[in-house]
Amino acid sequence: MNDGRVQMYVNNTASMLKANNGIPLTSFYLIYLISYCSKYISILEWNKEIEDIDFNDLKLELINKVNRELFSNWEIQTGYFYQLVYWIKKNPPIETEEDILGSIYLKYAETAQRKKMGEHYTRMDLVDYILNEMDICKAEYHRMIDPACGSGNFIIGFLRRILYRNSSKTKTIMLVDNLLKENKIVGIDIQYIPCLIAKVRIIME
Repeated sequence: MNDGRVQMYVNNTASMLKANNGIPLTSFYLIYLISYCSKYISILEWNKEIEDIDFNDLKLELINKVNRELFSNWEIQTGYFYQLVYWIKKNPPIETEEDILGSIYLKYAETAQRKKMGEHYTRMDLVDYILNEMDICKAEYHRMIDPACGSGNFIIGFLRRILYRNSSKTKTIMLVDNLLKENKIVGIDIQYIPCLIAKVRIIME
């Protein structure tokens, strides 16, 4: 991770999560996604003063505007919700090509647990090298299956090649939508949080 801003953000975020051990990681990543998406789409409830945000109204808006699957079953204690919203609004997402969300998870997770589960994520520069060597996006309808996807670096690398190759935004959206709906892009992992991170990153792309 060469970007000093990214490393500082990762360290500060992991420290915040460790200091507030009861905060559910799921809610952190979903609120991070909300903050990121709010730069590109109007999320009315998110734009209110923190104390005026109604969680249930925000959740309904996110189900309709961002992603039904991720937000339909989202539950969080009120105290944690406002604490996370306050922190994210003070520390908004950084625009970067690096896997900042996966790095936060690895920094936060216990080393012994990571070794036990075999959690080691391939750096994006190595992912790019491998995908370039394989010329994986030469054909338009490749099937991408990552049986140990972690935070989704190979999936994101594959998607970026599709996004950058097509100049037509409409065509790109339709292509990516079809690839996901037809299970032509599949990521599998035994850990829930890394799978959530991968889904969040796909939406952010």
